Amino acid sequence: MITKLSKNNIQFFETLIPIDELDNLISRPDYFGIGVTRYEGTEEIPAGVMIYRLMQDPTDLMPASLDIQYLYVTENQRHRCVGSDLVCKLFDVAVSNKIETITVNTLADDEQDGLRKFLAGWSFNFVPGYSHEFYSPIREIDLSSVILKIAHKKRMPVSSLSTVSPGQFNEFKNELRKKNTEGIDSVFYEMGMDYYDKEVSKVIQKDGRVLAAILVHRNIGGLLVVDMVTWLPPVGEVDLMGLIAVAHESAQSHYTSDVYISGTVRTEFGANLVDEVLPEHSGVPVFRGILTKDGEVTPEDWMGAKEIMTSVFEGPDEEEGE
Repeated sequence: MITKLSKNNIQFFETLIPIDELDNLISRPDYFGIGVTRYEGTEEIPAGVMIYRLMQDPTDLMPASLDIQYLYVTENQRHRCVGSDLVCKLFDVAVSNKIETITVNTLADDEQDGLRKFLAGWSFNFVPGYSHEFYSPIREIDLSSVILKIAHKKRMPVSSLSTVSPGQFNEFKNELRKKNTEGIDSVFYEMGMDYYDKEVSKVIQKDGRVLAAILVHRNIGGLLVVDMVTWLPPVGEVDLMGLIAVAHESAQSHYTSDVYISGTVRTEFGANLVDEVLPEHSGVPVFRGILTKDGEVTPEDWMGAKEIMTSVFEGPDEEEGE
């Protein structure tokens, strides 16, 4: 059986899903999942899962795409077409939503070589690159240079997200949307304040308006995820660095130094800041796969038509994994 993952069945599949991906699936409206079951005798068991994300540009200048975040098939169910069922179902989703591009990032290591070979058999084209994500325990983030830069400089006061009303938060989102602010995912405009850690997340306010924010989500595994750092005029760089320094201090006071912080670098400011406060940080090598509906992929392939399943059994080995 192939099924959409939902609140009604997620518990059946959750042993196959990493805690961070499970949190995304439960908490975010842009994450979706597909599950496949098989029978061992008379018992139905979870055989494989795929977690994917709907990627949308808030400016609508770029077409939407699907990004595979996680694909896993249990070892005793590999080579039994479970991964192919997952990919075909994703093709169905793409067709239903008129999406023409599917992407995936895989770590550049031997463990995910089987996954790349499997997806290459479905015409994914892989190219080398680097992940834009950072991942570090609190104790290794060194903001001393940032604090030195802003010492004795006048900057706008910082407060916790808990001091902001839902109305103020929505108005902030509306202003950001009007300005097509760089580095903001479309899903942000659907998220409520409850998604964020209201003490570690910090804002700059003036005259009842939110002008800047660092928004942090604490997921069910305890990971602190920096969802975004964004601002509006007249907030300047000194104000912004002060905002980040206060958020970091709050994270240190609320959680142990072993708690990890992660995030995705989306702007030049963010890239420069990560290089400064995490000097040992380096981009993680990845192979990025892309599949676009074009002349190389027939409509039958894209839609996961049943007739191609016969060739799958004789085609590339299914070595799906994490």
